[in-house]
Amino acid sequence: MNSTKKLTEGAMMCALIGALLFINRQSAGMIDFALYWIIPLPIIMYTIKYGIKDASLVAVSTVLLAFIAGMPSGLYYAILAAAVGLLYGHAVRNDREHHELLLISCGISIISAFLMMFVFSALFGYNLVDDIAYLTETVREIYGSAGLVIPESFYNFIPKLLIISNIVMGLIEGLLIHLLAYIVLTRFKIKIRKIRPINTLRLSKPWGYIMGFGYVGSTYLLNTGALNINADILYCVMLVSMFVLIANGYLCAVTIMAYYKLRKFLWVLMFAIMPPFSSILVVLGFTDSISDLRDKMTYLRNS
Repeated sequence: MNSTKKLTEGAMMCALIGALLFINRQSAGMIDFALYWIIPLPIIMYTIKYGIKDASLVAVSTVLLAFIAGMPSGLYYAILAAAVGLLYGHAVRNDREHHELLLISCGISIISAFLMMFVFSALFGYNLVDDIAYLTETVREIYGSAGLVIPESFYNFIPKLLIISNIVMGLIEGLLIHLLAYIVLTRFKIKIRKIRPINTLRLSKPWGYIMGFGYVGSTYLLNTGALNINADILYCVMLVSMFVLIANGYLCAVTIMAYYKLRKFLWVLMFAIMPPFSSILVVLGFTDSISDLRDKMTYLRNS
């Protein structure tokens, strides 16, 4: 009876994924972008329930279905999604911490982004040379029309910027898979560790100083050229520290606005991540890290 139930549920999972792949093919790949987020979910649930050995058969069947009924891009996403589903489900089954689950989803997502951009670029319609040339020309036109002069070192950094953007995209996709899986698993009452409340996520004080010093120092050196340091290294330091501080500032702003019942103004934060408003989030993220701004704002509300 257990084997019959196992086969039936596995067939149902494959049927759902097959239907999704068929819809994607009939719509000429209109939902390609969502396949990598959705396909892992049934495989994760099956792996948690029956183990990685039995789930491997479902994963292989999914890949074969993608080969038969899907598009080439669908086959690519199915292979990577099956890997995410198996490893993520196995980790949840073994009661792993959330940072380990994120490491699995984000790690495979980053590998996927690099393969898609640099190995299978022709399959997905990318041309790195044309993309770099177009991006460079666009940046020149935008800043030129604004009367701003950008150092030539920045234009030389644009190819590396594509690599950083792939890493960021992989992190975002991995986080999305993790959150979707958490929502689905909790909805189906499948055991998984609880996620920490968003208001408890904060950049520690030492890291706040490191990120703040990295951002200010790299910006100063790029503008003045005081030290003979490779510009690519300085741009990397500046971007990484800026992204970390913006993320912390965004969490701080969301927490304070929710606590003061200003949820209807949260849409304003959509524009806050755009230059030059992003500088406000950088300052807010640094201030929150070194002075516990969120705790002080909530204390004022209670007093």
